[in-house]
Amino acid sequence: MAVLRTIQCDVCGNTAHEPEPNAGWLGWGSIQGVVFNGVSNPSICPECLAKIMNFIDGGLKNGMD
Repeated sequence: MAVLRTIQCDVCGNTAHEPEPNAGWLGWGSIQGVVFNGVSNPSICPECLAKIMNFIDGGLKNGMD
Protein backbone atom coordinates (compact mmCIF):
# COMPACT_ATOMS: atom_id res chain seq x y z
CA MET A 1 0.00 0.00 0.00
CA ALA A 2 1.39 3.40 -0.99
CA VAL A 3 1.46 6.19 1.55
CA LEU A 4 1.23 9.80 0.39
CA ARG A 5 2.51 12.22 3.01
CA THR A 6 1.08 15.66 3.79
CA ILE A 7 3.10 18.70 4.84
CA GLN A 8 1.86 21.87 6.52
CA CYS A 9 3.46 25.31 6.34
CA ASP A 10 4.42 26.48 9.82
CA VAL A 11 3.89 30.11 8.73
CA CYS A 12 0.51 30.24 6.95
CA GLY A 13 -0.91 26.76 7.58
CA ASN A 14 -1.26 25.75 3.91
CA THR A 15 -0.90 22.05 3.21
CA ALA A 16 0.35 19.98 0.30
CA HIS A 17 0.27 16.27 -0.53
CA GLU A 18 2.96 14.30 -2.29
CA PRO A 19 2.12 13.57 -5.93
CA GLU A 20 3.52 10.03 -5.49
CA PRO A 21 5.12 8.10 -2.62
CA ASN A 22 8.48 9.53 -1.48
CA ALA A 23 8.36 12.34 -4.08
CA GLY A 24 8.53 15.11 -1.49
CA TRP A 25 7.09 18.57 -2.02
CA LEU A 26 8.48 20.65 -4.86
CA GLY A 27 9.43 24.17 -3.79
CA TRP A 28 8.97 23.64 -0.07
CA GLY A 29 11.80 24.34 2.33
CA SER A 30 12.84 24.19 5.95
CA ILE A 31 14.75 26.81 7.87
CA GLN A 32 17.22 24.88 9.99
CA GLY A 33 18.44 26.14 13.34
CA VAL A 34 15.53 28.49 14.13
CA VAL A 35 12.36 28.25 16.20
CA PHE A 36 9.29 29.91 14.69
CA ASN A 37 6.14 30.12 16.83
CA GLY A 38 7.48 27.28 18.96
CA VAL A 39 8.32 25.03 15.99
CA SER A 40 11.97 24.01 15.55
CA ASN A 41 13.20 23.89 11.94
CA PRO A 42 9.85 25.03 10.48
CA SER A 43 8.51 23.75 7.16
CA ILE A 44 7.81 26.62 4.76
CA CYS A 45 5.55 26.58 1.65
CA PRO A 46 6.83 28.06 -1.63
CA GLU A 47 4.82 31.29 -1.21
CA CYS A 48 6.04 32.01 2.32
CA LEU A 49 9.57 30.91 1.45
CA ALA A 50 9.65 33.45 -1.39
CA LYS A 51 8.49 36.21 0.97
CA ILE A 52 11.11 35.29 3.57
CA MET A 53 13.89 35.17 0.98
CA ASN A 54 12.82 38.54 -0.50
CA PHE A 55 12.96 40.03 2.99
CA ILE A 56 16.42 38.58 3.63
CA ASP A 57 17.68 39.58 0.19
CA GLY A 58 16.30 43.11 0.57
CA GLY A 59 17.96 43.48 3.98
CA LEU A 60 21.31 42.40 2.62
CA LYS A 61 21.06 44.82 -0.30
CA ASN A 62 20.28 47.66 2.14
CA GLY A 63 23.46 47.10 4.12
CA MET A 64 22.16 44.82 6.84
CA ASP A 65 24.45 41.91 7.68
